[in-house]
Amino acid sequence: MNRIYLVGCLLIGLFASAIAKAQSVNTKDSTASFKVRGVCSMCKNRIEKALKLKGVESAEWDIDTKMIYLVFYPSKI
Repeated sequence: MNRIYLVGCLLIGLFASAIAKAQSVNTKDSTASFKVRGVCSMCKNRIEKALKLKGVESAEWDIDTKMIYLVFYPSKI
């Protein structure tokens, strides 16, 4: 009886730690990129400034490719 109880407790502990690990994955940073229209360095400043939000680690817009590259925390956005 003691062994069954011990094995049951161990299994519950393993499942609980697996669930906690899966939830902590969402706190890590994610990346995204997409096209944003603009033509000059003033546009670059305005686009990047608009993305200075809580949860956005960085936003970098490339003038030549018109692509913005974001690093953000999904749990905060």
